[in-house]
Amino acid sequence: MTSVPEHVQAKIAGYGVDIVQLQRIEYLVNKQSAVFNRLLTENELLFIKRKGTMTQKIRAYALFFALKEAVLKACGTGWQEGVAWTDIEIPDTTQCVQVKLGGKLAGIARSKGIHAVIAAAHTEKTIAVSQAFALRS
Repeated sequence: MTSVPEHVQAKIAGYGVDIVQLQRIEYLVNKQSAVFNRLLTENELLFIKRKGTMTQKIRAYALFFALKEAVLKACGTGWQEGVAWTDIEIPDTTQCVQVKLGGKLAGIARSKGIHAVIAAAHTEKTIAVSQAFALRS
């Protein structure tokens, strides 16, 4: 996906939001951590690995999970049409970012006129919340 040029006024093509309970992610990390190898890209796993404490790692896992869910909602696809978790790459969970789309999802987004997806997330005491906007010109 390419970014929308500054001179083009972008329109919102879709919006997605997701909330994840940190306790649910902590359970997965402790009991089924291998699942994240299927859900996250190499870069996302490296991002988490660099986090210091287990609490910081769990928050990062939760943010990636929530952000990917929000992106799918914004693109209007859900987990259908052969879309994989790794079709979505979140470069950073600490700021608003342009999401990298690949695989089937990139093709679906292009067919819907979506040129960029931006997303942001935040954690509180017990939850991670995220939002994503799919943009078209």
